Amino acid sequence: MQHNNTVFVSPLSLKDLYYIGAKRFGRDAMRMAIQSIVTICTVTDCSSIDCINAADSNEPDFEDDLIRATAERLNVDIIITRDETAFSHSLVRSMNAERYLELFT
Repeated sequence: MQHNNTVFVSPLSLKDLYYIGAKRFGRDAMRMAIQSIVTICTVTDCSSIDCINAADSNEPDFEDDLIRATAERLNVDIIITRDETAFSHSLVRSMNAERYLELFT
């Protein structure tokens, strides 16, 4: 089944992916992986208003707050995350990748 979903990715997530993956797979492999990801995903910007909104939040993790604030500004439908509880106060629903694939593939 084909869906026309736009998938956004945070540069913060790409940074984490590269850092963790480079230790296991090497820098060259991760650079190629990042290049592949950005060809199929839209990389979000992180604006000053996102930073302000994240700083105003009462959530404990500022990086998650940045992702939440950006997702809300962009009116995305779903945040795909391994830590669904991190976005429990978000206006955007969240789910793990497995659940997303169950629903949309």
